[in-house]
Amino acid sequence: FNELGCEVLAKDTSSIVMAKGLLLKSSFKEFEQIGKVCIKDVNLFLKIIKNYSAEVEIEKKENKLLLSSGNKVTTLGLSKEDYIQSKLDKEPPLTYSGEIVLDSEVLKGASKHMDIVGSENLIFSIKDKKLNIVTGMDDKIEEVIDVESGDVKIAKFGVLIKDIIKNLEGNIKLHLKENYPLKIIEDNEYMRVVSIIAPLIVEDKEKK
Repeated sequence: FNELGCEVLAKDTSSIVMAKGLLLKSSFKEFEQIGKVCIKDVNLFLKIIKNYSAEVEIEKKENKLLLSSGNKVTTLGLSKEDYIQSKLDKEPPLTYSGEIVLDSEVLKGASKHMDIVGSENLIFSIKDKKLNIVTGMDDKIEEVIDVESGDVKIAKFGVLIKDIIKNLEGNIKLHLKENYPLKIIEDNEYMRVVSIIAPLIVEDKEKK
């Protein structure tokens, strides 16, 4: 919690997914710079936040984070800063030739398709201003979306992409490149969240 607002940097234990977010100070009714807060489980923290339907007060007390609203108080144990910092890296310097603006509901639909066909992969490709999103192999669901530009033969991602997709809202920006991390940007007047997902490397024989 700093002069900009609430900045978050998180990475899963396998280093496949990294998320970086900023919740602007203006989105809080009252705001105080309480410094760094090292949360062990970001997904648990998000579930707890979503469990509240009214205003939530967040307070740091020693090695505890208290979230209170009305008669309900949730306590989260915090980790030592040096332990968390050793497991985090800065956002990697990635370059892309362009971006695709997309309704997040498209990706949420693709995530549901993964469940329907029992697939652990989500595959993107772009050709002739068409974005193809494919789930499954023999049993598969394919969706085609018109886009402004782009040329990506194949970009394949594993099941952990579902953890990112489920938290998306509204329009998002996709940055795609073959055998390269996928970057998803979600921003509005109150926040900006950047998620980076490592690819599953596709061998030449898998490419069409």
